[in-house]
Amino acid sequence: MTPVPELRLLRSFVAVATAGSMSRAAAEQHISQQALSQQLRQLEDLLGVALLERSNRGAVPTAAGRTLLVEARRVLVAAERAVERTVQAAAGEGAVLRLGHTLTTAADLVPAITAHLATVAPGTRLLALELLARDLPGALLRGEVDLALLPHQELGPELTGTPVAAVALCVAVAADDPLAEHGRVAVTALAPRPVHVWPRETAPGYHDAVRAAFAAAGVEPRLDTSAAGSAVWARIAQGPGIGVIAASQAASLPASIATRPLDPEPPPMRIDLAWRTDDPPAALDTVRAALAGGI
Repeated sequence: MTPVPELRLLRSFVAVATAGSMSRAAAEQHISQQALSQQLRQLEDLLGVALLERSNRGAVPTAAGRTLLVEARRVLVAAERAVERTVQAAAGEGAVLRLGHTLTTAADLVPAITAHLATVAPGTRLLALELLARDLPGALLRGEVDLALLPHQELGPELTGTPVAAVALCVAVAADDPLAEHGRVAVTALAPRPVHVWPRETAPGYHDAVRAAFAAAGVEPRLDTSAAGSAVWARIAQGPGIGVIAASQAASLPASIATRPLDPEPPPMRIDLAWRTDDPPAALDTVRAALAGGI
């Protein structure tokens, strides 16, 4: 049976494989390149495989190295969590649940989870971290968050996602735009307007939901993906471009932007709760209960 490597060897390998350079990894680990190189050789000798392809341009993981990189990250995260939970237990502290979420879920779903945990699991502290949808799967895999709330997108086999909410979409326009005088805004009326939307590579689920809203009304939108974040709000407020957003975000928008329901009502945006397939958090069922009835 192959011996199990020490954590320090795995940590050194992950550092080099991530940095792609022995010198950068050595600087990050605060050790000499010679010592780091010796640790990597020791790990390769222990496992009996080559883990890195070394060249003047740096170090790249081999096929075996890529497999170890994924597994080693999990082992290191699990070890850190074990220490963290042990210290918390010794200090009489409750568990910490790290919830990653996107902007579209911050207004209603995160507060619902917070309130439910305060009632049924007062010893659990919720740490909510807002991230871009594209970054949440990676944060889950690296163990930086335990659960993630995000608009539906394809996840790899290492992650599991289940629908927990369906969020209504509405149109966002400048407060002085003539469309703001309507009780409801026809989707067809938006056809000539630029639609400011986050790029798909940044927010795939949201982007797809916006496209679906127009497709349901038989309209081909003029999507403008040149801005993201707060820059989108600024462009909507300036007009004549508009946005299609989660209705739950309306209360947090500046006074320079008005929101109105769409006609016909578009398909809602599906929100998923995701976690690591092989490591579901203890609070998973509690969080799902908090969101019950959201779909």
